[in-house]
Amino acid sequence: IVMGEKKYHKGGYSIEAFGLMLKAAFLRLNLRNIKSVYTSSNEESEAIHKIFKFTKVGEYKNLMFINGRYEEALIWMLDKDTWLKRNMPEST
Repeated sequence: IVMGEKKYHKGGYSIEAFGLMLKAAFLRLNLRNIKSVYTSSNEESEAIHKIFKFTKVGEYKNLMFINGRYEEALIWMLDKDTWLKRNMPEST
């Protein structure tokens, strides 16, 4: 999810967009796993991944050169069963 306007980076907009994306991925597209990657300096992305109970599964060290320094790319995953238990407990 990319939001260009800084005023929309935090708060309800990103959480709602991320939640709707996950719901569509798991219920409409029937995906089993979602993998997500972001850079280590992106604190907003880290927070939203924790809110939705993603699990960190790895990282690429010094993968990207951003603002004069190398950053890690952090890899996170969420599986459908975990998402269903949290969002639709009656279906599990």
